Amino acid sequence: MEGKEKHIEHIIARKLKEEASAEDLQTLEDWLKDDIFHKEDHDALLQVWSDSSKLFHQFDTEAGWQKVARQIQVGAVSNRGRVISMFPLQKAIAVAAVFLLTLTVVFLSIDQKSPPEIAWKELKADKNEIIALADGSTIYLRKGSVLNYPDNFGSKERRVNLTGEAFFEIRHDDSKPFVVITSEAVIKDLGTAFLVRDVDSIQEVLVTEGKVHFSSRKDLLKEAILLPGEKGVLMAGHVYKSFSVEKNYLAWRTHKLSFKNAPIQQVVKDLSQYYRIAIEAPTKRGDKIILITAEFEKQTLEKVFEELELTTGLTVKKEGAVYRFSE
Repeated sequence: MEGKEKHIEHIIARKLKEEASAEDLQTLEDWLKDDIFHKEDHDALLQVWSDSSKLFHQFDTEAGWQKVARQIQVGAVSNRGRVISMFPLQKAIAVAAVFLLTLTVVFLSIDQKSPPEIAWKELKADKNEIIALADGSTIYLRKGSVLNYPDNFGSKERRVNLTGEAFFEIRHDDSKPFVVITSEAVIKDLGTAFLVRDVDSIQEVLVTEGKVHFSSRKDLLKEAILLPGEKGVLMAGHVYKSFSVEKNYLAWRTHKLSFKNAPIQQVVKDLSQYYRIAIEAPTKRGDKIILITAEFEKQTLEKVFEELELTTGLTVKKEGAVYRFSE
């Protein structure tokens, strides 16, 4: 991915210098269609360049671009909490903007420093984490998930990037929307608390307060407005909306699982998500549907299985990577 972004940067540089080939322009066009945010980044960079050319009509374009390009370094990140540059072209825009401001300061002979570019952090959660953002919002990040976020947000929007699962409590601001980007989806808060899952190519959003706009990154027309109690799922390029029956969606945070006359399939699903294992069970025992009423709090998987065996009369055995209940 990094190599592709760097290639696009060079194509944009050639376009600015009016040296782009037909193949370059076609590659750029395909890239712009691939993701809505690519066009935003591209247009912002062109605007910065346009502003600079208006201000300095005798400016050396080649030398100017080379100065900007030399500062665009996208490094690999592995350590928790390390400051990173998350989106290559966004960094290019930030660097170009800072460079333009520096030239403006020189042009006006003002003795002051250019503002620093926005610094991004990456948090790889080796345990459940709570992140208090500069805007007063709070993010509860599940163990094993990854969050990219800035120290301070820009002036137009508040954007974070998520891989895994997190619960968001957002301080709403109409003038600066809060946007969560996953591998396939765009989640925009409209005054909200909501859960986001980005797992195994399936994107899920469950709303507990307010309202959320949920859409595909590649096709914004595939969208849904979600209200409290509603769930959105993006799967195979399509957005589905339904009322949520999940009661234990925050069990990873509270360490509590509660079931009241719940079908065993729902119990198995919730346990699988909580313990991150594969569990299978029959829907019925004989001709009767298996319903379970039980509560678990900070219990080991073995203790949970013991209680379910007593409750259902089934036995559980591990077969490979799967735990199976059977008569």
